[in-house]
Order: sequence, then C-alpha cells, then structure tokens
Amino acid sequence: MALNGTLADMGVIDLIQFPNKSRKTGELIIRSNDVVSSLFYADGRLVHARAGESQGVEALVHLVSWDSGEFEFQTGVTCEERSFEFDLHRSLMLALKLRDERAEEERRREEERRREEERKLEEARKLEEARKLEEARKLEETRKLEMAHGPRAAAKRPTAEFSPSVIKILKDCLESSRFVIDVCLFHPSGSVLGRVVRDNDSGEEAEGILEPLGGLVTSYPRTVTRVLVEDALCTVLCHRLKDDLLVSVTADKKASLGAVVISANKLVSGLEGLL
Repeated sequence: MALNGTLADMGVIDLIQFPNKSRKTGELIIRSNDVVSSLFYADGRLVHARAGESQGVEALVHLVSWDSGEFEFQTGVTCEERSFEFDLHRSLMLALKLRDERAEEERRREEERRREEERKLEEARKLEEARKLEEARKLEETRKLEMAHGPRAAAKRPTAEFSPSVIKILKDCLESSRFVIDVCLFHPSGSVLGRVVRDNDSGEEAEGILEPLGGLVTSYPRTVTRVLVEDALCTVLCHRLKDDLLVSVTADKKASLGAVVISANKLVSGLEGLL
C-alpha cells in the first residue's frame, strides 16, 4: 500500500518522522526540484537515506530544508545499506544543527564578500578622487603658466618623473665645489622638478628667484641659453635645457665667476645626456 502527498500537506520534518511513529517498514520517496531522495525504514527505525549524491546524515541535511515537492511511501520495501549511527531523533537534530551552522557560515562569508566589495569600491572612489584632484592641479598649473608665459610654454610643460640618475647629477654638482649652495632643475613657472641644497639656511638664499629667472629666459625676445645674476647674497647661473627646462647653480659671494661657470657646464653636460 502506497501513501502519497505533497510537502504542502505535511512538512518535511513531520514526514520523515511519520514512519518512525507508526513503526513502519518501507521506503519514503521525496521529489523536489528534480532531486529524488529515498529514506528506508525498518520497523520505524531510519536505517538508510540518500538524496542526490549524499547519504546518511548528509542526505538529511539537504532534506530538512525542502519546503515543496511530492512524496510517496512504499510499504514493505527493505534495504541492506546502513548509514545512520544514531536514532531518528538524534539524526534529525544533528542534520538541523549542521544545516544552521552551514547557513551561518555562508551568511558570514557573504558578509565578508560584501565588506570586501565595499572596501574595493571605497578604494576606487578615493583613487578617482585623487585622480580628479591631480587633474585639477595640473589644469591650474597650466592655466597659471599660460597666464605668465603663454600657451607655448604650457604645452611644453614636462610631465614625466625624473630618474634617480638626474638627482645624482644635481648632488654631484653641489658636492663639486664648497661654494655651491643650491642646484635646482625647474620649469619656467617656478615649479621645482628636482633640487638639492647644502643646508636649509643656505637654500633660503636662492628662494624666490626661480620664477623671475624663468620668466626672463622665456620672455626675452630672442632665444636665451644662459643667464647670470649677481646680487648682494649670491651668484646664480641659470641654463636653458631642452623642452624649456631650466637648471640653476647658486653659489655664495665668495665663489669666483669662473668656478660657477665650470660647475654649471659640468652639470649641463651631464643632464643633457639624460633628459
């Protein structure tokens, strides 16, 4: 005699316990979403279960979450396989516990995935914000350069970063003479691209002169290669490189003009091989 129905008529937990309470022997077949499970009972004791590729308690773990499907109980069907160590009640409790633990673990993993996604989105937002700020900074720098020296100077504004080799050449020039106090690679706008100073105090003597020097070199009606300035504090020799880059050598008043020129010539020779 077969007993038929749907999980809408009887919940899956009650259905699994029904043969046990009635002390029946047979096979309980449950179908849901194209998955077929079989539970075998001997005098009401659940002896074996399979659901898809799972067996024993693992089959119950899948079954206890089913809320739709059809079932059929075939009386008198026996099974030689055994896949349960505990009675039905303990097996069901274990299956429910495993199901809840796995659901919690999946929830935790989903939360971690969500947080990681939020972290990546926030990181991307910050990078985009930094990119926009940098873009705005460059636009403002270009605008100021165009106002001071015209569009041609802005168009030739260098964008590449300079290698450590360039900085080393600047340092070599500084160390070549005890009279040299400041060596600077800069743009006509006054924007410093690389600079070395002997000390903070001596470096202050060269402050404020880069932009005026750049303006003099770029605004002069004919091409200017070199500008020499002597004032009350120091001597500055500014040399024009390619792409409108400028390099200056600042020496204190004790330095001879010849010594400053020699240091500047060596510096320019080294830079022109790299830039």
